[in-house]
Amino acid sequence: MTHDSDLVEGLTALFDEAGKAHHQAFAGTDGEDSEWAEWYATYAHDRVEALLDIQIPEDDLAALFQDVEERRRREGSPSWPRFYARFFAERFGE
Repeated sequence: MTHDSDLVEGLTALFDEAGKAHHQAFAGTDGEDSEWAEWYATYAHDRVEALLDIQIPEDDLAALFQDVEERRRREGSPSWPRFYARFFAERFGE
């Protein structure tokens, strides 16, 4: 396994965990959350910084979540955690 694949796996696990936590937090609204990107940014911020060895403001991270989701929808990828992980690894990885 290469460093890049380790990074993708770590990010995928983080985003999968965040998705489950978000689903639980918003179970009462059937997952509806108009500010989902901000929620994910707050939840994942510190670990994203640690995994990618970067510093990024939460607002910028939320904007990236929105951007990658638009890209994922255009490309029709069904696995959002892995799609996001690959996006972040390509953008910020070594």
